[in-house]
Amino acid sequence: IDRTKNSTIEFHFGGNWFSITNDFASYILAQTDFIEKTFKNTFFCDEVFLPTILFNSPFKHKVSPMMNLRYVDWNRGKPYTWQKHDFNELINGNIFFARKFSFEKHPEILNSIKNYLKPD
Repeated sequence: IDRTKNSTIEFHFGGNWFSITNDFASYILAQTDFIEKTFKNTFFCDEVFLPTILFNSPFKHKVSPMMNLRYVDWNRGKPYTWQKHDFNELINGNIFFARKFSFEKHPEILNSIKNYLKPD
């Protein structure tokens, strides 16, 4: 079924890790009919599903898919694995979450963050 034919829906792609407002979450929950009609029996993944709803809603100018309060560095890796020397960069950023860490390869960064958040 080609659901894009004769459709006014703009399909969008975005990250599947995101932050949204309570108002937008309520809006999504109220869109059951639209969601079922548009996405039922499709192969749309979460990277298309929610950004499409967002960009076709009254919230498209109020919620930024880029402002997800997560710090992922795709320039230095796929994604980059944070290391001890990145500590200041991580704690001084305006973020709640960061990805990606490896306790096996770089336990020092995790221990530094743990000590920063909950000093002995």
